[in-house]
Amino acid sequence: MARGAVATVGRGVMGAARRIGALLSRVAGPTLAVLDKAQRTADCAGAVASAVQGDYVGATQGSVECVTRGQNTSRRDGSNPDFGTPSAQCSGNSRLSTLLQHAYDIIDTMMPMIDGIPFIAKTGVSGGRIRRDGRSSRAETQVRNWNNQTSEGRYRSEITHQNAGGEGARQDILDYEQQRAQELRDAGHLDPTRHCRP
Repeated sequence: MARGAVATVGRGVMGAARRIGALLSRVAGPTLAVLDKAQRTADCAGAVASAVQGDYVGATQGSVECVTRGQNTSRRDGSNPDFGTPSAQCSGNSRLSTLLQHAYDIIDTMMPMIDGIPFIAKTGVSGGRIRRDGRSSRAETQVRNWNNQTSEGRYRSEITHQNAGGEGARQDILDYEQQRAQELRDAGHLDPTRHCRP
């Protein structure tokens, strides 16, 4: 009888240990992932800071220029076309980005036209790719998501402006977006549930 009681208590303790282990893995797993990402971010920031100071062994003139002036002098594979070495890349969303930029409108086809113009629910900008059919990849992702939430085909997109990239390209497209948004808002366009800013 004592053996049976010990076995029952043992099974209960083992079951509790398994449940606690599972709970800890659910709690600790995301925490560890966040800590790992924070460590990788800190490592990357340290490498960039070293490159700016010029004491990073692998830093070249091109990578330091990219970090300090925000110019993307790199290819997608991380090599610098001038020096053949990896260099820091600037974000396409950075105001200093030199990538090609475009502006787009997302049109709500279910709303009535305003002065003969289809109702524009949102205007936006992107430094992303333009698809072969001439549509913005960024805008089409939003259109797909919105059409899945509502009725199929309600929203469609079109590109309204492009620039050639180069120095000041991102700031140029952001200025265009601000002006366009204000013009559309004044004319009665822009769905406040779809377009927040500018």
